[in-house]
Amino acid sequence: YRQAELAFLKNCQLDSENKIAFAVSHVCPMMTTLKPGSIFDIERETYTAWNAELERMKVKFMLCGHYHKGFILPPDDERNLVAHNYPVIVGSVCSKGDLQGSAITLNKDKAVVRFTDKDGQVTQSMEVIF
Repeated sequence: YRQAELAFLKNCQLDSENKIAFAVSHVCPMMTTLKPGSIFDIERETYTAWNAELERMKVKFMLCGHYHKGFILPPDDERNLVAHNYPVIVGSVCSKGDLQGSAITLNKDKAVVRFTDKDGQVTQSMEVIF
């Protein structure tokens, strides 16, 4: 099914000049595992092809979950298993049994990412410049 998803990406045409193009994926294809070489360190070749298509479409950022953590994975981060030229927002925080949210405010040249607790209080805030 990953190859079918790649075929879908190859057929996508986005108006990235007049809109903020971004990608959403449950798994973080740039960092499929926290432990390189583990059994979850998979499909790098496929994810590299995904990334080539996302970069062709000029995405500004990617939003992922999967890790139950909240952080931004920049292009130059040593945890990257697949090279990319846009930030990846991992926003699925689970802390002390509470699922926390990720609020993203966009404008044409930046995103403000806020991780919030169960009461909506901001626990961490970061800017992503496009």
